[in-house]
Amino acid sequence: MNRKIETIILSAALLVFGACSKDIPLTPGLDQFNVTSSALTYKLGDTVKFSLVGNPDLISFYSGELYKQYEYKEGRDITLGEAELSFSSAYPPLAAGSPAPQVNPLSVMLSTDFNGKYNSYENVDKATWTDITNKFVYGDNATYKASGKLDITNYIVPGKPLYLAYKYVTKPIAANGPARSWYVYNIELTSKSIYESHLLGNLISSEFKLVEKVPSVPSLSTYTTTRITLSPYRYVETTDPDPGTETWAISKAFNMEILDKGPDRPFIIKGNEDAKVTNFSHVYTEEGTYKVHFIGTNANVDGSDKKVIEMTIKVVK
Repeated sequence: MNRKIETIILSAALLVFGACSKDIPLTPGLDQFNVTSSALTYKLGDTVKFSLVGNPDLISFYSGELYKQYEYKEGRDITLGEAELSFSSAYPPLAAGSPAPQVNPLSVMLSTDFNGKYNSYENVDKATWTDITNKFVYGDNATYKASGKLDITNYIVPGKPLYLAYKYVTKPIAANGPARSWYVYNIELTSKSIYESHLLGNLISSEFKLVEKVPSVPSLSTYTTTRITLSPYRYVETTDPDPGTETWAISKAFNMEILDKGPDRPFIIKGNEDAKVTNFSHVYTEEGTYKVHFIGTNANVDGSDKKVIEMTIKVVK
């Protein structure tokens, strides 16, 4: 190949490579983005109207209301205080004509030193459990009865998690009579903060796990999204023809001091493919002073830039 032609081809390749290696420029004009409001004080229930100038690729809005605040965009840890526990229970009777049943009380237990290992009863037995059974009301038939709410704040130990457990024990049936099942439903573990009351755990989110004292002779207990069923042993072939059982339904570990609510999320006013937005409105449902933020963002695969507009809106009765 002619050296002159080689030089031309090489120069062209370098030009193409150089063009491809350059970053894609951002959409211009972000500095023109601005937001104003016709007033800074509104009456409760009025529509707060905003006028927008400019056309960023993306526009988002933090109203300044609880959990919609720009200053918590990276995350919000809430300090917890007083805590309460409640649930409902039922204790269905046996079929008509059955022998007199044994009494199998349901025990409600709390621990701050359980090691979180559910694979062995030994771990349960090593833990220190506080029995709070007599603090609640219990069902005595097939109809669920509310337990009442118990303040469990004094059972919280700083720096340690809290575990909730329901314990069920049956005795050998031949000597003590048949056993009845317990149903536990509508569990609510709540804690208060300066903001509101927070639900820390319910029947589903508490993630109960069943632990049998003697795994080779398990009970018929179950845990589902609708209830915890604590049931006695039913006869199976075993070296002990009539064993008793001890079954624990133990929750996950609860952090009773700090609640990680994650980042506050904005409302997206405009997306990259949306038409230009010139007006936006919002209605506040509570009086107060709100620090409002509009964020205009221009972005592509090579980078991004943003402009933040801040204003204070006061809402009065």
